[in-house]
Amino acid sequence: MSCSSASGSRLAPGSRTIRRAHHGGPLYANWVDAAAVISIHNNGGEGTGTETWFDATNGHEAASQHLAAVVNRTIVAAIRREYNPNWPLERVEHH
Repeated sequence: MSCSSASGSRLAPGSRTIRRAHHGGPLYANWVDAAAVISIHNNGGEGTGTETWFDATNGHEAASQHLAAVVNRTIVAAIRREYNPNWPLERVEHH
């Protein structure tokens, strides 16, 4: 499995580039003056579940939380439908 960076290039799992992209996402969002930022994490192991974080400092906390909750429910529904019907809906929280 791999993912794409903001530029569209493919990133290998566990790569240093992915770690930089993960931590650099909020900086990039600020640079492009994004109106909302959410971060989605699918956890495995003991903490299995999907977390969706939202920016509570952007002046639009309620709207950001609503967006994060909708995205979280949609992703979990897809995982339950396609992968694991018992996948937990972990949490939506601010960061």
